[in-house]
Amino acid sequence: NCFSMLKSAMLNGNMYCFSMYFSGRPLPEVAEAMGVLYEEQLQYRQDAMAAMMGPTYQMVLNLMGVSCDPLELTGRVIDEKTTVEEAIACKNPTTLFSVYSARAQLAYHMHDYKLAVSALNLVKPQLKSIIESYGSILLYFFEALILIAAGRESGTKKRKYKQQARLSYKKIQNMASKGPENWAHKVRLLDAEFLTFDGYTDRAVTYYENAIRSAHKEGFLHEEALACELFGLALQRDGRESEANRYLDKSLELYQIWGAQIKLSHLSKKNIDEQQETLSTSTNSYGS
Repeated sequence: NCFSMLKSAMLNGNMYCFSMYFSGRPLPEVAEAMGVLYEEQLQYRQDAMAAMMGPTYQMVLNLMGVSCDPLELTGRVIDEKTTVEEAIACKNPTTLFSVYSARAQLAYHMHDYKLAVSALNLVKPQLKSIIESYGSILLYFFEALILIAAGRESGTKKRKYKQQARLSYKKIQNMASKGPENWAHKVRLLDAEFLTFDGYTDRAVTYYENAIRSAHKEGFLHEEALACELFGLALQRDGRESEANRYLDKSLELYQIWGAQIKLSHLSKKNIDEQQETLSTSTNSYGS
């Protein structure tokens, strides 16, 4: 009975920590709470609970910049290769889902869409073996975002990726009808991304702005930052540099509040590279 109560307490602790992350609480706060719980799980030999927590805890640290490689779930908490091998050997789909889902999210945040698609191919088979949760449904949101982004870079798979993204979109749209406070801004952001995917940036503006306002209103700091980032990138692709920089700067401000150091580093470098490329193109055109 005591063991059962301990397991229940640890499971509730996991759910609380996951909710902190999903709701966009500052990453240092999330990492602190996860760290305390994770140590207790190890101390009381709650290995299953620790295996559930480990990948998400490591992802949080990666986002904070506390790892050698932000795209690999190896660092202070877990070793990705060892964790995957042990999960496969123990036939533990929950841990495999956590690892591959975290890998997909990190790859998307770092704009490595090929790696993100690869992670999706690994995580989707795990869904049929785990209990549906906010985290498992959130995967469909990231899947749609990843496939839209990958489709922009792939001429041959553009149509296929869009069709697959639409299926994931329907899942999030259904959730928004039940809990708009958690999901409506995600739907609006996907609406905007689909429009820009098809070249309708002007029509997408209202949807991006709606997603930003809604995420802000409901307190989803990290998704407000993401909406600002994607809006800025869409404007950048449309050649509207001044407007793009305003939203990209806002995303950097929000990511800093969230504590996502790798986003600050990555977006700052990307913005500099884009400006240098634009300057180089302009100079070459002038010279010709």
